[in-house]
Formats: sequence, structure tokens, C-alpha cells
Amino acid sequence: MQGAGGPSRAAEIGAATRTRLRRVGLLVSSVIAALLAAPPTALAQSFPGWVNSHYMSPVTSSYMWDRGCDVGGGTKYQGGGITDYVVVLDFMQPYVSGGVYGARMSGTFENTSWIADKVEQFGLGFYDCSSSVPRLNIIAGVNSDSSTVTSAHGTAWANMVTTIDNWFSTSPHDIVSQVWAHGGIDAESGFYASPSMLRSWVNAYSSAAGTVSYAYDFGDAAGCAYDTYKAPPGYTCNNGFTQDDYFYLSYGCANCQGLPEIYNTTIKTLPNGNPTDPNAQEWEGIRLYGYHELGQTNEIDGSTTQHTACGQPGHSCSGTNNTAQAGWTHLYNVVTYFTPVQSFGLPWSNDFMWGW
Repeated sequence: MQGAGGPSRAAEIGAATRTRLRRVGLLVSSVIAALLAAPPTALAQSFPGWVNSHYMSPVTSSYMWDRGCDVGGGTKYQGGGITDYVVVLDFMQPYVSGGVYGARMSGTFENTSWIADKVEQFGLGFYDCSSSVPRLNIIAGVNSDSSTVTSAHGTAWANMVTTIDNWFSTSPHDIVSQVWAHGGIDAESGFYASPSMLRSWVNAYSSAAGTVSYAYDFGDAAGCAYDTYKAPPGYTCNNGFTQDDYFYLSYGCANCQGLPEIYNTTIKTLPNGNPTDPNAQEWEGIRLYGYHELGQTNEIDGSTTQHTACGQPGHSCSGTNNTAQAGWTHLYNVVTYFTPVQSFGLPWSNDFMWGW
């Protein structure tokens, strides 16, 4: 967020953002005390409430300000009195037209400048209509169903997010105390982009973004092994993806974080009697792979579901419509059961819908 304050301001904001994201909603001192006193154990945590995320279509700037105001004013999308939000704005397919990068929604191409303006207005509306307490993380995302999942697009997307954060952090807006922007990609094995394409995209994003923002993977891990792992590249998942690929996209690259899809309604039972589901188990296998095979501790920031989208006209689902609370609970139960437990809990839950 290198705005009016220059590089030192960018470093300060970037460091603060990373710290907050990794311990969002928790008392850091309590966590440290618990870790010093005993081996890592799960922090008891109730469902934090959910927020809607959105599959985007072309809209006006004023419309986006209004939607941000809805969230900031607490009139919508609070499933439990949330004061710390993550909202994914999925601008659909990465696209390039005439050498200009952006995304294509419902067949309409919009460039990164257009997208940046809509994200900025959403953040400003949130800020203008909220108190000083709620905080908002906006993930400006695309999916991986495109041949334009390239390093050049990843760079352009990171530059766009940096522009947005600069806008948030400079006068007359100066709303960075409450609002941050990040990038994201819905990485799915059933989409066009291969693992190597996706790695190129996140690597380019990380290189261009520096320490300013994360690249969130809010996709699937279809076909990966349940709750288990083996030596690199781990077990094979669907369509040539491996556990190592998903680990890299969600935790392995410099700026990568995970906000995975937990859609499957099939109930599985853990040895302690708590419920989970196949999607949560797939992601737990990836988390364990990173720790036991690569020596890296992985942090999942939250769960993603599509219950609202599945209930909208023309978008019915079968077996993949977990409620936000069910998806969060199933993921929370696995990340706090297996060693190493995710000691800071699971901060976020979001549920996708089409439009608003």
C-alpha cells in the first residue's frame, strides 16, 4: 500500500495486515501464553458467523458503494454479529483484450481499472456506513477457467490490487485502518488452467505484490486423499493435480493463503465423534502433507460454501450445498483434531451467491 506515506508506510501497513490476518479476531497475547504453557491445542471457538461473497457481473460504481454500505451498516450478511469480514468479489474469467488485462463476466470484458474502481467503491461504502470497529478484507478474485491464467495476468492483477490498497490508504479516503484488498483465484482441477499455469499466476502475483497483499485460493481440492499424505508430490488428485500443487497454491508460494471450498454434504465422522465431510478431509490431507512432508505449518483462514447460490433460480445443486455453518464446522473439526492442530481456530466463513 505504497501511497502518500512512501515505502516505510507500505512496509508498516503490509506487516500489520499480515499480523492481523494470521490472528484475526483473537487475542494474540492469549495465544502466545497458551503455546508457551503447553503443546499446541485447539482454541475452543464457536461459529463466527458468515458473510456472503459474490459472483460478479457488470455494475455501476454507485451500486458497489451501496452494497459496501449494506455490509458496513450491518443490515446484511451478518450471520452472527461479525466484526471482521472477508468478502470475495469473483470477477470470473481472467481475460486479455488488445493487450489490456482484466476479467470477463457474463461475456462482458472489463479491464483492471474498471474492476479496481468497483472494489474501491465497495470498500468506501463499507467504511462510510460502519462504525470504527468492523474490519473488511476484500478479495478481488478470478477463476482458473481460462487460457489467460498466465504470469502476465498475475502481475496485472497484483498491480491492480496494489492500486486499490494505495487508494484506501491515501487522502481523502485513508480508510486503511478498516479496509484491505487482496487478490484471489478459484483454482479448480476441472477448469482450464493446469497446475503449471496456476503456479505461474500466483508466483507472478507474489512477485509484483511484494508484502502488500495475499493471493487467496478459494477453490477445490477435488479427488485428493482424505486426511492422509505421502512423500512429494503427495497423492494424485483429479486431472493431474497433486497434493503438492494444492499446497503450493494455498500455502507454498510467498503470498499464498487458503480459503477452500467445503461444499460436500456427505457426513463423515471423526474418531472423536465430530462430523466432517469429504471436502474438509481433502484439505486436511493437504495441510498434513505440508507439515509432515515439507516441514511447513499451514494456516487456513476460513471456509467457503455456496448454499445461497444453490438456492437461487437456475443454480440448483445436489450434494454440494453445505450451509455456511456446516462447511465451517466440518473444516474446523478437522483442523483442530489432527496434529498439528490449527491453534488459532478458523476465523472466517463465507457463502457465495450470484449477484446480490
